[in-house]
Amino acid sequence: MGLFLEALQARFEDPSRVQRAEAEILGLRQKGRPVREYVREFQQVAGRLRTWPERLLVHNFHWGLDKDLRQACVMRGVPPRLQDWFRVVSELDAGLQEFQVSSSDQSFLRRTGPRPTEVSGQPKTSTPSVRSTFRCFRCNRPGHCVVECPVPALTTTPRSQEKPSPTQKKTPERSRAACQTEESIPQQVPITTSLTSPDESLVEYDNADPNEDPMVSQPICPFAIPISLTSPMTGHIGEFQALIGLGCTRCLVSRGVVKKLGIKVYRLAHPIRFEQVDGSLLGGVPATVVTELVMLDMNDHWEMLRFIVVPSMMEDIIIGLAWLDKWGPTIWWEGGCRHMCLSVGPWPLRTEAEEKDKVVGGSKIAAESGDGELGFPAAYADLAEVFSERECDTLPPHRPTDCAIDILPGAKLPKPRMYPMTPRELEELHQYIDKNLARGFIQPARSRIAVPVLFQEKKDGGLRLCVDFRGLNAVCVEHIYPLPLMKDLLAHLARGRVFTKLDLREAYYRVRIKSGDEWKTAVNCPLGSYQFRVMSFGLQEPPAVFMQLINGVLHEHLYHGVLIYLDDILIYMKNMEEHVSLVREVLQKLLDAQLYVKLSKCKFHRSCIDYLGYRISARGVEMDPKKVRSVLEWQAP
Repeated sequence: MGLFLEALQARFEDPSRVQRAEAEILGLRQKGRPVREYVREFQQVAGRLRTWPERLLVHNFHWGLDKDLRQACVMRGVPPRLQDWFRVVSELDAGLQEFQVSSSDQSFLRRTGPRPTEVSGQPKTSTPSVRSTFRCFRCNRPGHCVVECPVPALTTTPRSQEKPSPTQKKTPERSRAACQTEESIPQQVPITTSLTSPDESLVEYDNADPNEDPMVSQPICPFAIPISLTSPMTGHIGEFQALIGLGCTRCLVSRGVVKKLGIKVYRLAHPIRFEQVDGSLLGGVPATVVTELVMLDMNDHWEMLRFIVVPSMMEDIIIGLAWLDKWGPTIWWEGGCRHMCLSVGPWPLRTEAEEKDKVVGGSKIAAESGDGELGFPAAYADLAEVFSERECDTLPPHRPTDCAIDILPGAKLPKPRMYPMTPRELEELHQYIDKNLARGFIQPARSRIAVPVLFQEKKDGGLRLCVDFRGLNAVCVEHIYPLPLMKDLLAHLARGRVFTKLDLREAYYRVRIKSGDEWKTAVNCPLGSYQFRVMSFGLQEPPAVFMQLINGVLHEHLYHGVLIYLDDILIYMKNMEEHVSLVREVLQKLLDAQLYVKLSKCKFHRSCIDYLGYRISARGVEMDPKKVRSVLEWQAP
């Protein structure tokens, strides 16, 4: 195939196609055109340069932008991916258009001259505004901040030489990002600077210093992570990029996000001012309202959280220090990528003393892996027993749905066999037999038939016991019970906005072998012969038997907010209140049936969830990106 493509290209492809595309992209400039036209043309040319690395395309795209957009990108910061550049410059260009005061005035990023003043008649009077209450740090003039200042700051008078005015009051030191009430904001002390010509305020040098520090000159990407918010009142879900703001003390949200999701807000007892590093007020005015508790979903972490609403904020969401102090996330910075690791779900970090005293619903729930305790929503604290591993170690009762093993009349029974084992496998077999004898799940056997056992290595290097029931299955009657079709399951998810996934712990071991059929499950191993009292993997009956059991337990909820496929249960509702109520009912029915949930594999109150190879959210159903990636990364044969 490769030789054919090479011959085809040599015969029909333009030999100078790549060279012409390289020359074209090196000379491509925006030159005052709308950003969308520049982006469209750049994409067309870049499509012919498949061998160019992305960082080189990003470099050429950046230097082809107009001057004001390049400056805006430096202040905003952008990710290294080319597609993110296209999105960011489009947003910045739209923002620059909004900041234009009139057709004769340019936006503050383009402005190089001083502000125009009134030249005829009496000066216009206006009511004092918030902007007039502070002075610029650079020129000490009122009415604008340092970002909008037309005067450049090339040299700064040393702080030791500053002589404060007699009228100036000493201000207490505080963080610029600290939250203060409106009454407690002191006057700002301006920094004295030497003034130069306004025409030199925004000077661009084409030849960069080869020894310049990249930490100073190169744009730095902001630390933003993908999150989703769910409004409990409307059930609307939105996905956003949240900025991790180490200079902000609270969690903030823009008014646009609140309106988009229909989030209910409440008035604050006192307005809160959020000051930026240049002394300007974030949003232009103090914040006066706070949201109701909304569900924040961040990868495997989720919680109910309130946000302070900032009227005019460029970012959708800012996660502040209060949240970081509460959770203490682990952050990795290697390779230019930012990753943050949080605990699974809504419990914050605790001290050692608090960990010792922490009891959920009266009993401690331990992870099966022994890694410590896992939390679950407080709404289910009284149902903590359903998450208990200790309760799952008890022998389940006999039920009408017990697993029956019916041998075909006149069938020849398989002869007993046994596979050899390594010392490591023999040690693992010792542990398995001792554990399940103590639980009552197996017992010594004296049977006419016996099947062999073997071990399979897990992905983590451990060993999994497998029972070779093929000989027994060949002579048994197969009982049919329908498994649900995937298209039927997915068709009922249209009204779902909040999702919870439950995974049952050792589901097959919660079903007994029909009384009198235990001898048919006998196994031979170097440690003797044993038979199962509970349903084992490898038999042909368990899927049908377990589906019959779980459908009977949750029959009234099937396809009315609950979907079941073997031991995977998906609960979906349109709002949080109804969802919590339904999850409680499901957990209670599972507990009554002595079926238990494996907490480490559960996902509660999610706006987006992976289920049976699909990703499900309010937007609909799509393939799980992990599964798609695995297919795309298959090596060519």
